[in-house]
Amino acid sequence: PNFRTVNYVLQAFARKATFDNQYAEKAEKLLSYMEEQYNAGYMELRLRLADAAQRASVVLNRMHVLHASSGSAYVKADKISYGHAIRAWAKSGKGGPEKAARLLKTMLARYDAGDDDCRPSTYVYNNVLDGFANASGRARGYGKKAESLLYAMEERFLSGDTDVKPSLVTYNIVLKALSRSSEKWAPQQADAILSRMEEFYEAGDEGIRPDAVSYGSVIRAYASARKKGNRSIRRAEEVLQRQIAVFKAGHTAAKPNRIVFSTVINSLAKKFSPESATKACSLLEEMEALRDFAGNDGDLEPDTRAYNCVLKILSKNQAHENAIKAEELVSRMEQSAVARPDLTTYNTLINAWSHSVSKEISSQKAVSILQKLETLYMKTGDINMKPDRISYNSVIKALARSMDDGAALKAEEYLNHMKTAYDNGDINMAPDCRTFVSCINAWANSDDAQAGGRAEMILEEQWELYEQTGNDDVKPDFITYTAVMKAWVNSGNDNTTARVNSLLDDMLSRYEGGDSSLRPSRPTYDILRQAFASDEEALLTRMDEIRERVAA
Repeated sequence: PNFRTVNYVLQAFARKATFDNQYAEKAEKLLSYMEEQYNAGYMELRLRLADAAQRASVVLNRMHVLHASSGSAYVKADKISYGHAIRAWAKSGKGGPEKAARLLKTMLARYDAGDDDCRPSTYVYNNVLDGFANASGRARGYGKKAESLLYAMEERFLSGDTDVKPSLVTYNIVLKALSRSSEKWAPQQADAILSRMEEFYEAGDEGIRPDAVSYGSVIRAYASARKKGNRSIRRAEEVLQRQIAVFKAGHTAAKPNRIVFSTVINSLAKKFSPESATKACSLLEEMEALRDFAGNDGDLEPDTRAYNCVLKILSKNQAHENAIKAEELVSRMEQSAVARPDLTTYNTLINAWSHSVSKEISSQKAVSILQKLETLYMKTGDINMKPDRISYNSVIKALARSMDDGAALKAEEYLNHMKTAYDNGDINMAPDCRTFVSCINAWANSDDAQAGGRAEMILEEQWELYEQTGNDDVKPDFITYTAVMKAWVNSGNDNTTARVNSLLDDMLSRYEGGDSSLRPSRPTYDILRQAFASDEEALLTRMDEIRERVAA
């Protein structure tokens, strides 16, 4: 037998113990047996939190039976007995919070029927709410349950039951439940509760003035909203500004920290807009200003994660000034004792330059940063600073966009370096489809007469690597084939049309063989129009053939 077998028996005993005390005694003996067997080395009978909750229910039922039979006040279940059982179920995991809520309902019914010993308290409610909050991240509906229980608690308090007055802890637990909820309305509900807390405080209730936990939960709710949009991100920023204002006004318990700033900055990265970079940099500066305002408070010192979030946003924008700003931030990190740059920092900086519109210097900058990383790794031997596939992919992408002479050769050199490292066992250097496509694009943008031939050779190497490894991440797709066709078209070679036709036939044959990733797309058709620019009739014939083969 294992713990599941025993639990089924325990559940049966618990039901019977409601009206027959001998089953409570049997349950106690069975639980003792489980403990003895586990202590003797039988791991399958390990007691879990659910077992503890089951035992609490058995004991509670046993107390009811003994009290009914003897009338002794010494065995009468009271708010402490119920409180322990509720707490055990709230922490027991799946299904536990519901059982805790049912016990609370039973407790309330007994109290309302005249049993003063079962008078509920804020502490008991908080335990049930905490169970809902912890379950909210695992399943839907618990945020709503926590909110509903809070409203029932408020109603009971307003009806005169002062022992169940919601406390700051109560509201913060409900906000935690809503911040973890996947329901699309949860952030708005959390914000509404926060506003009510502020109103209660302004009306004179000092005890529930929102603190850093309150504001942080609402910010996280907006930042992790299931349908994240500009409005949710804007609301997260607004709540943070409310928190900052309250802290500056003297409420030290509402002090923000670097985590809440990073949460807002990271939300900007997930829903990028042209203004995101400016907002992220402003938030970073505001965090530093608040650190100084708070007397050089370490909790407000931007760390590596905070800087990396800002760098990520800067890297998504092609504006030249964003790459410059990213470089400035990394220089500041290199001088910092707290926000030391890591591999992600340098990879993101390379990516920022690879996206920059300043093609005349972007590849040089990207290569320079990679060389710096390689030197740093060689000097320190720190494996965490060793350049990886992301580092090299970003540099190759920068070279592909470059107009520098020799950029394509340099990109291919890096590709070969990655392949060699991977062959020697470095899995972090395994080239993927992006690596090959960027390298092919470097040749396509080179206007070199040999570009088509070199691009096609790289495609063949990509197929060989895929066939050797079976790794889908390296398998050529329609983007790869389109890039090779582009290389042929830009090379100005006499046999361009023939090579494009051959590539298209290979692409269609593989598609007909079941490879859906090789279905021609609009970029493919655009390249075909360039390849057949001098023969419109041949182009129309080829287009008709493609449509027929794709439709079939």
